[in-house]
Amino acid sequence: MSFRTASLHSFPGESDLYPPVDLEDRYGRNTLSSPSLWRLLKLNKPEWPYALLGTLGAIMAGVETPLFALAISQVLVSFYSPDIAYLKHEVRKVAFIFSAATVVTVFIYVLQHYFFTLTGERLTVRVRAKMFSGELWTIELALG
Repeated sequence: MSFRTASLHSFPGESDLYPPVDLEDRYGRNTLSSPSLWRLLKLNKPEWPYALLGTLGAIMAGVETPLFALAISQVLVSFYSPDIAYLKHEVRKVAFIFSAATVVTVFIYVLQHYFFTLTGERLTVRVRAKMFSGELWTIELALG
């Protein structure tokens, strides 16, 4: 009994099953246009205000982390104060800042995720509608 190792073409004639398709030769012209980011942005034109609000939320979310770090460093600095009344005042102030920042952070992340999701969802619906209506590609049916 002999064992044979698999090669690139394990079966004879396998490459003939799926011949390469050259659309330029088939139709006399190149039917595939290169994908363009600009075309995608133009399709997303009605949602620009939503995208800007999502971007504003993303910017505010990016600014939030360094501000939290500054607040924590303020607490650490106040711990080195010998005055107990000043220490209590600073800790209460920073605790209030953290509580307010929590509410603002929830709003920021809702703003960011809601508007980016809305923009992406509407763009996806628009691209699918164009694709299935035949504007982006044509489907050939061969009966034979």
